[in-house]
Amino acid sequence: MCVETLHVVFIVRPFHRNIARALLKEPKVYFYDTGLVKGDDGIRFENACATMLQAEVQRRRDAEGLEATLSYIRDKEGREIDFVVCDADQPTQLVECKWSDAAVPRYLAATAARFPQARATLLVRHLRHREQRGAVAVEPAAQWLADLGADL
Repeated sequence: MCVETLHVVFIVRPFHRNIARALLKEPKVYFYDTGLVKGDDGIRFENACATMLQAEVQRRRDAEGLEATLSYIRDKEGREIDFVVCDADQPTQLVECKWSDAAVPRYLAATAARFPQARATLLVRHLRHREQRGAVAVEPAAQWLADLGADL
């Protein structure tokens, strides 16, 4: 039996409007139980964010009937945005997770410009105050995740 079917892990697939191209890219695997995650604090933090975003996406599909999905973006150079929340294949939220580095990644800013209808957010685990840097909101992760249902 598959561990995905047993709800041990969930798969986050790459965002791409061309489904054939998306299938060629590697999916990311996250644990529902974040206690099973091995790695540094950043890896565990990203998994926790993935779990909360996945729960919100599922709530939106079940309760609101939206075609919500959770994906990620990675380009040919290996630059990545951790999460892309879409409604009907249209990005509505770009989310990058960082343990303590509050510097906005260039790729996140560039992708935010490419999808101006999507809100771009850099979640930082250890950040005291919210900031807006161009098109990217730099947010304390705990508060943003606590408000998740109201934000998306």
